[in-house]
Formats: sequence, C-alpha cells, structure tokens
Amino acid sequence: MTVVFPHEKIRDDEDRSYTFALLACLADPETPEDERHELADTLHRLDDPRAEARLIELLQDRSAPPAVREAASSVLRWAGAENRFHLARMLRDGDLILQRYAVLGMDHRHADLIEPIARDPDHPLHREAIRAMIWACEEPRFQALKIAALSHPNPIVRETAADVLLWDEPVAAEEPLLAALDDVVEDVAVSAANTLQYYPTRRTLARLAELSSREGKLGEQAGYSFEQIRGQFRGDLQNAEGAEREALLAWMQPVWSILAFTDDEIRYEPPESFVRTNPVQDIVTADQLLESLGGPDGPWAEKKRRLQQADPAAFSPADIERLVPFFVTHPDPDVRADGARLLGAWNRHDALIALLDDVRFYVSKTAMYYLGKTTPSPLVAARVLRHLLDPGVTSTHAYETLDTYVVHAPAEEAIPRLAELAMDRREAIRLDAINTLTKLGAVREIEPLLALLEAPPLMTWSVHVALLEACRDLGLAPRGLDALRAVDNLDLQRAIARIGRPSS
Repeated sequence: MTVVFPHEKIRDDEDRSYTFALLACLADPETPEDERHELADTLHRLDDPRAEARLIELLQDRSAPPAVREAASSVLRWAGAENRFHLARMLRDGDLILQRYAVLGMDHRHADLIEPIARDPDHPLHREAIRAMIWACEEPRFQALKIAALSHPNPIVRETAADVLLWDEPVAAEEPLLAALDDVVEDVAVSAANTLQYYPTRRTLARLAELSSREGKLGEQAGYSFEQIRGQFRGDLQNAEGAEREALLAWMQPVWSILAFTDDEIRYEPPESFVRTNPVQDIVTADQLLESLGGPDGPWAEKKRRLQQADPAAFSPADIERLVPFFVTHPDPDVRADGARLLGAWNRHDALIALLDDVRFYVSKTAMYYLGKTTPSPLVAARVLRHLLDPGVTSTHAYETLDTYVVHAPAEEAIPRLAELAMDRREAIRLDAINTLTKLGAVREIEPLLALLEAPPLMTWSVHVALLEACRDLGLAPRGLDALRAVDNLDLQRAIARIGRPSS
C-alpha cells in the first residue's frame, strides 16, 4: 500500500523523523514512479546524513529495479554524497547506472578519468562527462570539449553542452551558441538562448531580439535573455557620465534602435549610499545548540536557523571549548559548514584547517572563507597556499582561497606569489591575483602583466577588464587599445571608456 506523506510540510520543516519511512517507500518496487520522484525530492530537501548508507546500498544493488537505483542516485548526487573516493572504482567495476553516477559525481580531481570520455563523442557516458565538467573545469582544454559537444549528433548532448557553458561563459562559445539558436531541436535552441543572456554583445542582443518575436518556448526564452542583456546595457549607461557615457553611447549606436531606451531609462543616477542594519536576533546558548543539534530526528529547519543566528560573542570560553569539537565532528555537513562562521569569529585556526579536508566540498569551501576572517598566521598561509596550488581549486573557491592566503601571508611573500599566480591557467586565480595586486598598489608587478592586454582571452574578457582597471587606478599606460576597441563586448568597452575617469 502506498503511504501518503505530507511532502510540502516535511520539506518546509525539514522533518527528519520521516527519513526512514521515505527510504522504505523509495525502495519499494510497487511505489508508482511519480510518487518515487516526489519521495526523492523530499529526501533531497531533508539531506539527512543517516540516509546516505541506505541510498548507496540501493544504488549498488544490481538486483533492484533500475527506477529505484536511479532515484537513489539522484538523491545522492543532489546531496554531494561522501563516497567520492569510491567513484573511480564504481566507474571501473560498475554497471551503467553505477558508472553514470560515478562520472556525474566527478570533478577536476578526476580529470584523468573524465577527460578521455569527454573527448570520445561515441562513448556511452559522453554526455555525463560533459555534464561533470560544469564545475571546476575552467582551463581552455576543458572549454574546448564543452564547446565541441554543441555539435554532437545527439540533441540531448547538445542541450547539455549549452547548459554547462552557462557557468563559465567562455568567449569561444559565443559563435557556436549563436549557431545553436537554429538547432532543429527546440530544446537545444532554448538552452542556447538561456546561456546567451550572459554574453553582453551587440550581435547576441540583435539575434535574441530577432528571435523574441517567435511563438513558443524559444521566443519566450529569447525575449527573456534579450531583456537581461538590455538591462545590463541600460545599467551601464545609467552609471556612466561625461566622456565614459559618450564612449558607451557611440559603441551602442549600431543596436540603438533595438535597445529603444527612453530618456528616463538611461538618465544618470548617482549611486545611493545606504547603511546596513542587522536584525535583532534571539540569544542562542551553547546548551540549546548542543541539545537541539545533538538529536538527529525532528524538524531541522528550526535547528539550523538557531545555529545561523547564533552570536559568536555570546559564548563564554568554556562554551567555545565544548562547541568547537562538536561542530568539527558533527555528522551533518550543514552543521559543520554553518559552525565555520562561529569558528572564524573565535579565531580557531586549528578547527577550520581540519574542515579544509572535509568530505563535503561546500564545508571545505566555507571553512576556507572563514579562515580569511581570522588573525594572520604564517602557518595558516602555508597550509592555504598548498590548497591554492591544487589545480582543482577553481571559480569562487579559488578567489576565496587566494584572498585568505593574502590575509595570512606577509606582504613580502604574498606579492611575488601573486605575480606568479597572475599567469595561472585558471582564470579565477589569474583574475583575483591581478585585482589583489592592484589593491596593494603593486605597480612593478602589474606592469609586465599588461602584455596580456594584447593576448587573446584565456576564457572571458575578465582579465583584460581587470588590467584596464589596474591601469586606471595605478596610472599606467594600457596596451593594445586599438584592437580592444574593435571587440564586441560591453564589459570590455565599459572598462576602456573608464580609463580616463578618476577612480572612486
């Protein structure tokens, strides 16, 4: 008999007293497929670490119905399950369901396994390999594989590639994405139109405007993406004045009739100043945290809220000594991640460093961020640098790690290291290194990097923009401006227009 669960209430309350009953129904071969999807969604929302062992059992049980195994796989993937160390074995020894799960769970740390699959368009797991490169695979060699998948004979692969490219926005993908707008399969074209909202160029704006008049999903998505780009054009004009505004207006002239701005839309508006206020919070005691977070059952939404609202200054030294090991070793990754905020405020280098090796990526990422809020320590700098040099550290985690390193490393050590990292093959590292050198006024280190202004973009135009901002802030002469003025990209043209504007 099918059990009727109050799914919405369970999700809202994150009520883990239902976990094992939900698992039992998920595993029942008689459960209707639509209900199994509902069960999987609810288990995902609960993210109960106690469910993981049973879900892995179901995933690995080759005698279980495929629908049950696939449902278990989806919940584990949503959770970022902790068996990533077993993925290589699953790929080597598993059946197709296990292999698919393994590849979808891989990232840059498994590049030697997923890259050959992504290079083989005939491999049965090719789509999964492309999907796996959505995060932490920003180097040019990975971008080339994602872009190549836009022309795969299978439309599901082409759609996946268009979705994956949204996150990195490589310049080299713009032309293939524009071509994908004419794909014979509408879902592929819709995905391409969605990704192109992050390409603020005149040609993309014009193409999306043209498609927005169509009926159906493509016309609707093209219209939405067009409005997103138009909004960026409008915002840049609103925030520009004088010569900067005139330069942007001139650059926008070829698409001015498409933009159709009114005078009110692009009137210059000085930035508003504001005062941030913090809401009044309830006093949360150590005993309350230990009691509520110590029990695995019950509604967890309220438990997490209490932890997130806890004021680090409200705890005595004795309370802190009780809470530190409790947070670091807690079985729930959300508690470990949310506890990192308190650990940072308490200046607990040791505990945060321990969390850098956490099996859940987002716990490690959060710990690294809050290490950047602690007092400087050369020992922490050395540990953070080892983490930073790991090629799998990319995207927001990369620049948060670099920022933490700069907090802890002496300037005489940090500046030469930043100059080296400004030539890293990871764009996130390169970009943040340049921005940080600019903040530090490191003219001698920035000057040799200006040669990058005459080089093609590594992935996006962000590095060129950062170098132009450095020229403006440090009074340096930019290179290659004539060639850059011919580039169809709003971000780059705004940076060029700002060269003569005093920094704020």
